[in-house]
Amino acid sequence: MIKKTFLLALFACVFLLGQGRANAQETRLQFQFTLRVEALGFVEPFAECSGMGSQSDILEPEPHFGILIGKIPGETKRYDITCRRLVTVKRSLWNWRKLIEDRNLGAAQQDGEIVLTDLRGIEIARWVFSRGWPASLKISDKDFREELVLSVDDIQRVQ
Repeated sequence: MIKKTFLLALFACVFLLGQGRANAQETRLQFQFTLRVEALGFVEPFAECSGMGSQSDILEPEPHFGILIGKIPGETKRYDITCRRLVTVKRSLWNWRKLIEDRNLGAAQQDGEIVLTDLRGIEIARWVFSRGWPASLKISDKDFREELVLSVDDIQRVQ
C-alpha cells in the first residue's frame, strides 16, 4: 500500500512539474521580439532574445593615508545579445553576417533596436543599440532554430 501511495505521489509530482514547464513555454510564446536595423532595411521577428544589458568590473583600491575608499566601478562591458527563432526563407540576417565574413566591418556595424511586444502588438520594452554586428549566426542541430549572436558597443533600454 505504501509503495502504491509513493508511486502515485511521484507520478503526481512529475505530472505537475511537466505542467509547469508547459505553462512556462506557453507564457514565453505570448511575446515577440523584433530586431530592427533600418540602415540595412530589415525588421526581423524572434521568439526570444536575451543578454540586453551590461556589467561593470569591480575595483577595490588600496587605502590612501589610512582611508578606505571601498569598492568602485571599473570598466563597463556590454553583453552579447542572443536571439532565436525558427528558420525563415528570408536571407537578410545571412547577408548581414556575410559582411563580417568579408571583413567589411564599416558596413556591418549598424545602429538598431530590439522591441518586445505582446501578441496584441502592444509594446512592452524597447532597447536601442549602437554599432551592432552579427558575431555569429547558426542553425541548431536539434530543432532547426536560427540563432543570432549580436555584439554591440552600447545598448540602452528606452522603454
